[in-house]
Amino acid sequence: MKIPAILGNHDNQIIKRLNTLGINFGIIFQIIDDSLDYFGQKEFGKKIGKDFIEGKVTLPIILLLKKSKIEENTLVCSIFDKKKRSNKDLKFISSLLSKYEIKKEIIKFLEKYRSNSLQILNLYKNNQSKLMKKLLEESISRTY
Repeated sequence: MKIPAILGNHDNQIIKRLNTLGINFGIIFQIIDDSLDYFGQKEFGKKIGKDFIEGKVTLPIILLLKKSKIEENTLVCSIFDKKKRSNKDLKFISSLLSKYEIKKEIIKFLEKYRSNSLQILNLYKNNQSKLMKKLLEESISRTY
């Protein structure tokens, strides 16, 4: 997002804000993508459990490992150490994600980046900032 500001010879403060905004949007996108793998719905276009089956350790799993008991961590790690994970494994992981309310933790992460992004966008009173706010809100609403 900072490239148009650089090309437009804007001051460093604007370039820095737009760079931060771009990073925030990238992080938000990744958090949403990670979340949809476990908490999504088919209409959002992402197959539930795809990242899990592929063995990708994403934010929901990282948060789970931080909150769960040592014995559960051992089981989670053993599941991810397998060459292949099953639907039974996915159900077990999903039950732990629910038990430890990991979706709420993910929403806290999203809210932090949402708030930071809105602080930057609210500095600008133009059509682009309005469109970016709309994109931000619609994207995040997919996780609720």
